Amino acid sequence: MNGDGLTGKRLFDTHCHIFRHGLRGPLGRMGDLDAELMEYEKFRTHQGIQQALVIGYDGLNGKISHSGNSAYIRELAQDRPWMIPLGYEAIPGLRKRIRSGSSVSAYAVAPGSGRLLATELMDARENGAVPRILSVNATPDEIAAMVPALVEMTRTWVLLAHLGLPGPVGNVRQARTRLVPIVSVARCAHVSIKLSGQYAASRLPHPHRDVRLIVDFVAAEVGIERLVWGSDFSPCLAHETLDQSVDIVFPTGCSESDREDIRWRNADRMLGTYGQ
Repeated sequence: MNGDGLTGKRLFDTHCHIFRHGLRGPLGRMGDLDAELMEYEKFRTHQGIQQALVIGYDGLNGKISHSGNSAYIRELAQDRPWMIPLGYEAIPGLRKRIRSGSSVSAYAVAPGSGRLLATELMDARENGAVPRILSVNATPDEIAAMVPALVEMTRTWVLLAHLGLPGPVGNVRQARTRLVPIVSVARCAHVSIKLSGQYAASRLPHPHRDVRLIVDFVAAEVGIERLVWGSDFSPCLAHETLDQSVDIVFPTGCSESDREDIRWRNADRMLGTYGQ
């Protein structure tokens, strides 16, 4: 154990959620007050998570609103140095609130939202409002509309969540077609792809072996240095255990050093370069 009570293992979680009353909705459950925080703290200690990007989500889960989640995680982060809160930004409306040096979680999954996000990012950039960190939840179709804008965000650490949300693919040809916009962005030095939420690209239970085709294609196109790990706590619990969220599909032929790069070194380097 080190001074934080962590084990000798080391991880950097680039995608987790913590809700005051627990994730609610068809894929979650209502928890006791701060139950998710306490569960994640135990998970963090067990797995040696040194830092975590905590993704704010103030939107709807079905008919249930999670309004106030960003304020909650900002409050938690005040006395938890390991937490890096990313405030939720609805699309449209980003340019009205983004500030230079902020850390932002943007969701662009609805049709047309990628184009709106691209416009607002370019407007913010022209006005000098450059975020330190930008985590993007978007499908490949919406990422395609954002490619020019994201490529130009060279002073921002841009992260594409959950492999770029490609969904399951059946062969290399499908992977190449579906993942073109994702790898186009991720070839840039300021961009990372999160190997999080692999269940969303799989038709199989954990360990989601059918995701290997996607992971191998992405790794071959952009390199190991662009890949980072994320737990997707607590949504992942509808599909797998927390320990299974660490046991991800790595690219074929990964050395142990490569795995350590993905588990924490790549994210640690990117945070030091773009996020401080």
